[in-house]
Amino acid sequence: MAYTINRVKKTVTGDLRMVILSCTADAATQNIETGLDRVYGMCCTPVSMATFNSHSMYPNVLAAGTASAGYVSVTGIASGDEFQLVCFGT
Repeated sequence: MAYTINRVKKTVTGDLRMVILSCTADAATQNIETGLDRVYGMCCTPVSMATFNSHSMYPNVLAAGTASAGYVSVTGIASGDEFQLVCFGT
């Protein structure tokens, strides 16, 4: 299954691109395509999450541990969890 991901905003801040994604989980593990070539930093803000303290997010990595620029690997999320992901990169 796949997450429901909506791009809220895509803009440029200084010399970095920024994207804000609204995400709803329907599986514990997912690779989120950010639309960036490389993610330099990110911030997760919970909207409605039962698993906020027990999840993991890694930039430029797939859930299988394989490097993949522009993706964010998410694990440990419960189905129905909602969060916003802000990513900075190029």
